[in-house]
Amino acid sequence: GLRHSDFSQIFLFFDLDAHVPEADPKTIKKMLEIFDNETESGLLYLSYPMAEALKHKPKEVAYLYLKHEIRIGNTNSTNYKKCTTNNGLDHISQYTRLTWNKLARYDLRKMHYLVNKVSRIPKQESMLTLTPSAIHEAQKPLIAVGKTWVLSPFPLFIVDAFGYSSFFKNEIKQPQSDKLD
Repeated sequence: GLRHSDFSQIFLFFDLDAHVPEADPKTIKKMLEIFDNETESGLLYLSYPMAEALKHKPKEVAYLYLKHEIRIGNTNSTNYKKCTTNNGLDHISQYTRLTWNKLARYDLRKMHYLVNKVSRIPKQESMLTLTPSAIHEAQKPLIAVGKTWVLSPFPLFIVDAFGYSSFFKNEIKQPQSDKLD
């Protein structure tokens, strides 16, 4: 069998089903405290509300996404998956580096705004403030009133895992249009 010593890094990804009683704030906080380091117990990344948040982006204007939120009660699996389809982002296996870069820009900018109240793509030094715990703390007031900002952890994971400069190497300049296609 496999042992903990067989792995140098452990990454955990969970949907934050905040409407489920087991997802109470104390439990989530404890999970984030336990799983806060990829080389020890593992690093927990949360999707708000689900993994499909990666595809839940506006086709037209990026600033609409910055404060895009949904009601938590509307996030059952079937309904949420339907609302994230037909936007040209259905097949992750077909994403190009350009698509990943644009998606990362949306979510990293939104994380930076959520945590630091700065409305731009974070510089490398600001990335240190964008931890799963800090993001969750910033989401808590909205979650308390039955809402969540749509936010995918995958761009943060990619930058964390491969490094800021590696991900933004040969950085694609900000597109003339905010359209994703």
